[in-house]
Amino acid sequence: MTCSVPVGAFQSLVSDEAALVQYGANKTKTAENGFEYIKFYGATGLIEVKPHLFMPQGKALIWCPEYTYVIGSQEATAQIAKDGDMVFDLESSMAKEMRMYSDTCGVFTERPGFMVYMTRSDSLALGA
Repeated sequence: MTCSVPVGAFQSLVSDEAALVQYGANKTKTAENGFEYIKFYGATGLIEVKPHLFMPQGKALIWCPEYTYVIGSQEATAQIAKDGDMVFDLESSMAKEMRMYSDTCGVFTERPGFMVYMTRSDSLALGA
């Protein structure tokens, strides 16, 4: 199971875990500290907590990546304009736009009961 958390919440977890690290008596000139993800063993088994850049503050998602798929016939691609540029000029204004095209029906999971979406209303939960 993977738990996707906001970057700020993950940084708080990393700081707490880093405070528990004990250094040995060996004399090293460089200290490395920090984590890409944190593994916790709970009642339901192993949960990997990973930061996700687009997870809103105060929310988290637990899911099984090995049972989750994006169903469709092609990946998202950018439509190339006639001149080979990926950016289109809008006719009604000076703005520009970029278009992405995909032939997918969305995210499918074999085990929807294993997905948990968590949210908290207080500002201190799942935050930095």
